[in-house]
Amino acid sequence: MAQRNTNSANPLGSISAIIGLIIFFVVAYYLLSAVLSFFAWIVAPVLLLITAFIDYTVITDFVKWIFNLSSRNWIYALVALAVILGLYFLSFDLLINALLSSVSAFLFGKALFKQKIKSVKEKFEEREKGEFVEYEEVETEVHDVTETTDEIETLELEPPPKPKPIKETRQA
Repeated sequence: MAQRNTNSANPLGSISAIIGLIIFFVVAYYLLSAVLSFFAWIVAPVLLLITAFIDYTVITDFVKWIFNLSSRNWIYALVALAVILGLYFLSFDLLINALLSSVSAFLFGKALFKQKIKSVKEKFEEREKGEFVEYEEVETEVHDVTETTDEIETLELEPPPKPKPIKETRQA
């Protein structure tokens, strides 16, 4: 009698799963690439403009930091430049778009943070020093100085009374 092996796996089932995974990752790559391209080419420049309007020194400080980093250790600067150019020319624009978007978002967040710190500092100083009151002109009467000096000369000053001695009390 011939027994049938029911545990055999269909070889087409595993191939179709592999093809399905490949299709899924390709579609995910193109969707992610489209989203990051949108962020890098539309959202990132808008964020940089808003950052410049909020506090332009954030952008200038970032550029100064990059130049200082390259002047302190030029090997790091060359390696960073080679990696960025290599990723760009090897068509890893997904990473470049992610880098552009994240730097813009970081600078925007830093500008908002600095603005918030500035407003809190101003509120604290206002609370400590108090608010300024509007200037109000007070009218004064002018007195004749000669009359008051005559009154002072005619006053007789009495010496102040002598203080009373303090009595000591003893308790037994």
